[in-house]
Amino acid sequence: KKGKAKNSDLPSGALEQGQWRTTFLPSLMYWVGNSDYGWSIPENELENTLEYIFNAVYGSSRGPSNFSPDGFAFHLFCIVCQRIHEWRAAFGSTAVSILMAFFASTPKYKTQETHEEYAEDQLQDCRFVYEDPENEDQPGAFLSEYILRIFTSHLSAVSGKVRVDELVEFGKPGYLTALALAAAAVSAQI
Repeated sequence: KKGKAKNSDLPSGALEQGQWRTTFLPSLMYWVGNSDYGWSIPENELENTLEYIFNAVYGSSRGPSNFSPDGFAFHLFCIVCQRIHEWRAAFGSTAVSILMAFFASTPKYKTQETHEEYAEDQLQDCRFVYEDPENEDQPGAFLSEYILRIFTSHLSAVSGKVRVDELVEFGKPGYLTALALAAAAVSAQI
């Protein structure tokens, strides 16, 4: 039994100057938020990504070169998976907070019945995604107040990221996964 992974299990020097929290994890969450893996990341893809980010943040001589969950970096892999889970969960908890604040600050939505009517309206044709769902020409997809407020939590999570050249995908629209997670969170909470 390998035991529960802790930050103290990270490679030597990983916690120095706060780089794990302020640079490594934001870079990883940035990659996840722009990847094609919103819910399930293939192990080999995550292994490669961890190596690229680790080398970009700490330099290639400072840590393990094998990030396999079966190898030396088992604890690192476990900690990273936990942090990704927490990052995903933040979308849902932020959506709950925003919706609760909206209902509390809007007098016409004080009863459970008006909450349900509002939810029904917003879920129809995914109106909650659009800035102006009535505008058929330019409704403003992913520009609703809900989506933008939740997306702000993602931007906060990736603050401090570094550019990792091996992970740059030119021509790919940015933040697709993060925006999809924001929309899913709103849909689930409304």
